[in-house]
Amino acid sequence: MGYGIYFPFFYFYFYFLVFLFFYLLIDLSVLGDMVTVSIFGQPMIIVNSAKTAMEMMDKKSAIYSDRPVMQMGGELVGWKNTLVLIPYGDRHRNYRKLFHQVIGSNATMSLFYPVEELETHRFLKLVLKNPDELVAHIRK
Repeated sequence: MGYGIYFPFFYFYFYFLVFLFFYLLIDLSVLGDMVTVSIFGQPMIIVNSAKTAMEMMDKKSAIYSDRPVMQMGGELVGWKNTLVLIPYGDRHRNYRKLFHQVIGSNATMSLFYPVEELETHRFLKLVLKNPDELVAHIRK
């Protein structure tokens, strides 16, 4: 990567736009339906055919779709098995089903209204009592 890590994230898009500029100048059909470009070690796949794109998204989406691995949030912190970071599959489907059972509808959310109201009243009393420590009250 070299000095690439010091560049703002905008430069990744700049190089992609440069590639698109050349795409407009040359015919990529000679290269095939898919083109892979590596920018600072980050691979990008450009699909040059609507037929190939539809085939990838409709017929083979289970193969190509997944969530990125978050090294800091998932692996190092230990949140890799949470609903937000878990890869697609049976476990993800079960998590979503359980999540929907708990907070998936207005009827189930109405069960939490008394707790929300109690905590809101507690928070407002603390703020009225000592408004200078608002940040500390929010963190409680």
